[in-house]
Amino acid sequence: MSKKLNTVFFGLCLLTAFILEVYCIYILDGDLFTVIGIGVVVIIIGYLFFDSLRIRWNESFHNMKNDVEKMHQEELEAIKKDLSLLCDLQKATYSATKKNEKFLQEEIKGILDHLSALQKEHGKTIEEIVKLQRKSMEGQKNALNLNLNYSKENTQQLMDVFQEESTKLEQEQERLCKFLSEINNRNASDRGSFSENKLPKTEAEDPNWIEEEAEIQPIYDDPNKNLTTEEISSLFDTYGK
Repeated sequence: MSKKLNTVFFGLCLLTAFILEVYCIYILDGDLFTVIGIGVVVIIIGYLFFDSLRIRWNESFHNMKNDVEKMHQEELEAIKKDLSLLCDLQKATYSATKKNEKFLQEEIKGILDHLSALQKEHGKTIEEIVKLQRKSMEGQKNALNLNLNYSKENTQQLMDVFQEESTKLEQEQERLCKFLSEINNRNASDRGSFSENKLPKTEAEDPNWIEEEAEIQPIYDDPNKNLTTEEISSLFDTYGK
């Protein structure tokens, strides 16, 4: 404020000295000593005035420069702050991305491991099913072979039994024939000695009554009937009784 007042004061003094200089030249007919004295005063006051103006202008320029620098500094600080925030955000984003990527990789790895385990279990299950099917097929095949072998063995046994039975029947028939021939011979020899004691009419008229009584009766009505194991064993037990 004082510098501003000095500038105004020097300005008024310069104006007053300049007016006096003009007055001395035109009104006082140009007195040399007065003109020189007032001129020196005008020069000194003018110097002081312009010096104060220079100082004011320098101060104003300096203040303006400071204000501009301050404004630029504030802008730089704001830009730095924004850049720092951006850097922090970028770092946070990078960290979050890394964490998410790591988490996703772990999740994907876990899913892949789970899928691999499921695939292995599925493969084991399929292998077990295939093994069970093979075992079932082998069991069915063995059962069929066993049934066929059993049927063949039973058929062979039945053939052997039938052959043995037929042989035994032939032997029995021979024995019966011999027995019947002996009975006929005895009857022929006894007729002469026992002619008085006649047999009943039915017995005398039918000499083959013994043969009818000795006729073999079949055990089963159906000769083509398949015998079971129990029937075969019972046949062996009852044969010859």
